[in-house]
Amino acid sequence: MLTPLPPAVPRLLDVVLDCRRFPDGDMAYASSLLDPLDAPELSKLRRTTTLSHVAQTPAFRCVSCNSPLLVRTESVRSSRELGGRRARFYHARNSRAVGCLFNTEESMTPDAINARQFEGRQEGTRHKALKAGLVDALHGDAEVTSVATEQPVIANRRLRRPDVLAMLASGERIAFEVQLASPQMATIAGRTQFYAEARIALLWVMDEARLNASLPLQGFQDIYWPQGGTVFALDDDALAESKKAGAMRLHRVTVTQVDNRLEWTSELVGLDAVQAFLGLDEPDRHPSIATDPLARALLDALARGDSRAAGAAFTLLAQSCGVKANWYDARQDGFDRIMPVLVTLLTGRKAAPSGYADDAAAAILNSALEAPSLRDWSRVIAVVGNSTVEAAGRMARRSTWDKVSRNLQAIGQVPRRADALEQRWRPVLRRLFPRLPD
Repeated sequence: MLTPLPPAVPRLLDVVLDCRRFPDGDMAYASSLLDPLDAPELSKLRRTTTLSHVAQTPAFRCVSCNSPLLVRTESVRSSRELGGRRARFYHARNSRAVGCLFNTEESMTPDAINARQFEGRQEGTRHKALKAGLVDALHGDAEVTSVATEQPVIANRRLRRPDVLAMLASGERIAFEVQLASPQMATIAGRTQFYAEARIALLWVMDEARLNASLPLQGFQDIYWPQGGTVFALDDDALAESKKAGAMRLHRVTVTQVDNRLEWTSELVGLDAVQAFLGLDEPDRHPSIATDPLARALLDALARGDSRAAGAAFTLLAQSCGVKANWYDARQDGFDRIMPVLVTLLTGRKAAPSGYADDAAAAILNSALEAPSLRDWSRVIAVVGNSTVEAAGRMARRSTWDKVSRNLQAIGQVPRRADALEQRWRPVLRRLFPRLPD
C-alpha cells in the first residue's frame, strides 16, 4: 500500500510510474521517491533519469499518459532545501503529452535555457579572462606539451570545441571546460559522453570568486556530487600563484552536506593532483577494464543486478560504438550474463549478484563455461583471459582450462554462432576491455 509523505514543494504529479525495475512500472508517490534523497542522491537520480530518457528507456512515466518524466528542482534559495524535497517530476519535452491533464508546464530546450542564461552573449568577460589565464598557466607547466583554445574535437561524427585542450607529456589529453553559469543536466551528460568517446579526460572548472553563489545551484551540484563532492576552480589568486610557480595551480574544492547546508574547503593544487583526480597518474594508462562513464555505468549496473539501468547504459554505449542493437538483443545473446564473468576473470572478484563468495573466481568462471547457452562465448573468454598476466593465471587452472579447451573444440566444429557473436559485439567489447587485441 502506498503511504504518502508530506509534500515539501507543490507537485502536480504526485503519483508516477517507477519503471526502473519493470518496463510497465510500479505506481509510487513522488514524495516517497524524492523526499528522502539527500543532495548527492538527488543528483544521481537526475543523471540516471536523464541518461535513461536519452536511451529511450525512461526510468519514470506519467500515470495518465504514460509519457517519459524527468526530475526538475526548485532553487535552494527559494525552497530552503538541499535534497529531494525540492524536486518534482515533469514531462520530458516532445513527449507527446500535449493532451495530458498533468502536462501544464512550458518546456524549453537546453539550448533555449542556455540562451536565456547568457542573454545572447557568446562569451562573458570573466569567462574569457579565466580561460586566457588558464592557457597561460598551462603554457608554463613543464608537464604540458601543447595548449589550444576552442580546438575542434571530433568523435563519432560529432564536434565539440573545449574551452582549453591540453596535451600532457604522458600523451594524455585534458579538456578544461570553464563553467560559470549553472549547466543543464543534458549539457553535463552530453559533454561527459562525448569526451569519453573521444578518450579525452574532462575537467570542469568553476570560478572560485563565485563559489558562495554557485555551489548551491543544481547544475553545479550535478557536476560535483557524482565526482565525490570535488570540483576545481580558478581565480586571480590561482593565476598569480601559477605565474609565480611556473606551473598550473587550481583550487581543489571539496563540498560536503551537513544537515541542510553545504560546507566546503579549498586548497591550491598542481597538475599532479588534477591527474590523480582524473585517474591519469596510474603507470598503466590503459587498464584492462574501461574507466569511461558509459562503460562503468553498464558494468556497475550489471554488478548490482539492475537490468533497467544496465539496459539504459548499454543503449547509449552501443550507439556510441556504432552497434545497431538493443538490450533485448544483448540479453538474447547472453551478453548480460557473460560480461560480469569477464570482469571476474580480469579482477578475480565477483562482479554480479550471486550465491558465490566474492573471491570465488574459479567457480564463477567454471559455471559460465559449463552453461550451454554461454558456450559460444568461450573464444572471447580465451582472448580476455590472455589480455593480462593475472587473468591468464586464473584461466590456466586445470579445471578451467579443460572446459575452455572443450568448448573451443566444439566451436571449431560449428563456428557460425561464435563468429556472429564476435562480429556483433567486438566494438562494445573493445570499449569495455581496452586491452583486447585489434
